[in-house]
Amino acid sequence: MEPIFQTLLALLIATQTGVEHDTGCCTVLVHVHHGCDVVAYRRDAKFPAEILIVRTEWAGRRAIKEYKIQGGYFCHTVITEDGWIVTIGGRDIPEVNRKLEKLGAEIVSKGRIKKDEIEKAGELLKEARWGHFVVKSPNDIVGVASYDYRISSPERIDMFKIKDGEYVKVTNNPRYYDRGRSEEFGKNPIDAAIKIAGKDPYGLHRRDIITYKLTVDETSSSVKVWASYDGRALLGGASGEPDPIRFMGKTIAANEIPRVPRRKPLGEVILRVCREHEGKGELPNPAAVAAALISGAVFVAFLGQLSLQQRNLY
Repeated sequence: MEPIFQTLLALLIATQTGVEHDTGCCTVLVHVHHGCDVVAYRRDAKFPAEILIVRTEWAGRRAIKEYKIQGGYFCHTVITEDGWIVTIGGRDIPEVNRKLEKLGAEIVSKGRIKKDEIEKAGELLKEARWGHFVVKSPNDIVGVASYDYRISSPERIDMFKIKDGEYVKVTNNPRYYDRGRSEEFGKNPIDAAIKIAGKDPYGLHRRDIITYKLTVDETSSSVKVWASYDGRALLGGASGEPDPIRFMGKTIAANEIPRVPRRKPLGEVILRVCREHEGKGELPNPAAVAAALISGAVFVAFLGQLSLQQRNLY
């Protein structure tokens, strides 16, 4: 479909549903294969905010987390060292967002997704009046909740096992929920995820798309990160501005972020490097290791001195 027709379709749907599209955010999850997933998160908002991406401890695991604090705290995305993914969209109500983040952490801590927990997410979204919640487990189970009080059939709750090459797109409006094959949007799953998010008609004030590629195996896990500016570039027209990003302490200015479908690499975060520390919150304390080495060296020196003294006795 031509961009101008996509734009007209979006506006027509908005008129029919009575829903302003500037209240949207969008999550796209592409399951490449077991142990490899791509997540693209698009922020839609009239106001700017610095996007913070940090390495942190979350639900007893090392994780990478995307959030903002300007205009109120809001957690967008969390990806853990063992392969859990949680994303949240909706109104800027920090209390509700924190409840959803806590629910996500509880699901991760328990190590499984239950339908009643996804239904609980739906109830929390009702407090915000619109929004979405997505959680994916390391064994490829996906739970989705989406709610918008302004439309008929305002709620969607779904749980399924995602297949290799499959994508799911979730917005704050359940009518735009979609599942399909990522290769229809491109052979590269990263580019496909960005294109799916960029072609989603929901959302007018479209800002950054932050895309993550998570790779987990028996001995390591890492996350590569890219940034794009949406601005309706794939739909025609222009709306929304890019946000500055602070990635692992380094600031990327808004004007450095390219428009979709292009992407700017931000870097790679290593979450786990050896199996013996899998599931533990910390690597060995460097100070403790140094102290142990020093103690060992002192003990060896003592033995050497004792041996020398014994030899001097004869």
